[in-house]
Amino acid sequence: MQLLRDMHIVHCDIKPENILFHISGNVIDIKLADFGLSVKTKTSRTSSHWLSGLAGTEFYMSPE
Repeated sequence: MQLLRDMHIVHCDIKPENILFHISGNVIDIKLADFGLSVKTKTSRTSSHWLSGLAGTEFYMSPE
């Protein structure tokens, strides 16, 4: 299993509609969908990559 963090991907639009559940017996898989606003960051841990600007669905954004 690869994590988004390990692939240097930021989703930018996590909301209830983009969270999928797959239940198989006692196993529950949680998956993210809709990577249209996602961002691929730099892979080097020594370089800094800051995300700036607005992204995501306005209704689900924090007021800050």
